[in-house]
Amino acid sequence: MKWRAHQHVVERDQFQDHCSSYKERIAIREKEFEQATEGPDKGEKRRRLSGLREEYDQFLEAWQQRQDLAKLATHGAITADAPKRPEPEREQLRVLADGSARLPEAVLDGLDYFIRGNAYHETGDNEHALAAYNRSLELVPDNPIALYNRGITLRKLERYEEALKDFNRALELRPDDPDTLNGRGNTLRKLERYEEALEAYNRALELRPDDPNTLANRSSPLIKLGRYDDALRDINRALELKPDHSTALYNRACAYSLMGRFEKAVRDLEAAIKGDEKLREVTRADEDFEKLRIDPQHGPRFRELVGEE
Repeated sequence: MKWRAHQHVVERDQFQDHCSSYKERIAIREKEFEQATEGPDKGEKRRRLSGLREEYDQFLEAWQQRQDLAKLATHGAITADAPKRPEPEREQLRVLADGSARLPEAVLDGLDYFIRGNAYHETGDNEHALAAYNRSLELVPDNPIALYNRGITLRKLERYEEALKDFNRALELRPDDPDTLNGRGNTLRKLERYEEALEAYNRALELRPDDPNTLANRSSPLIKLGRYDDALRDINRALELKPDHSTALYNRACAYSLMGRFEKAVRDLEAAIKGDEKLREVTRADEDFEKLRIDPQHGPRFRELVGEE
């Protein structure tokens, strides 16, 4: 999904208007300064002229950062498959997003704020991302992509009920979007509303049957509902499509742990953590592994793997 440019049209060139305004104000200050060459307020008028020129230079710099950000940042929906940028590029996104934030609101439109939100999201700054999406949606209230991205951000901030509202509204505008259905399912899962989560994933898979992310996601509520065979069917299919899918491997480890198949659980967990180091910390707080943790034979390897001993 990408932002639909036709949903918001800038009717005039605000940038040129601002440039003209600055130039007019500078010309006035220059004339004032020339007239005050011998006057007692000469120093004050020099400072005012210098300050205005500096403000104009900062405006031009911020506008260039806005232009550069538009070239570098993602213009579409946040997706699970998006490759992670290298750290220097993420830092560049942050610098450009911060720079563009110095522009007056009159020269920005909904797309500018949307792009800024995406840039902050990629740097992990969800609070600033949320503020940018909020402003974008104030300007273009019915953009389903902005609603979806804000829903993802709210979910990461653990504001699940608010996230659901953004997904429910986005689905009203685009009822057959599998990414939004996935976002709704993931949020319902966090709220432990597993049956509703399954409904969302089922619909997403009707629209995109062989999506490994959705298959892996659907396995999670199936596990919570004790439907291990169904969960394993989804996981195994996801791994056929993407053998190194960390979420699928992790969920299969959860299922195997709950089923008492500890050797397989440890094996899958090791592979999952190898693909995504963040899962090590997630595992330590996951109750699905409680029996594995205390198992005499496999518990020591599990605890070593997750950094508990």
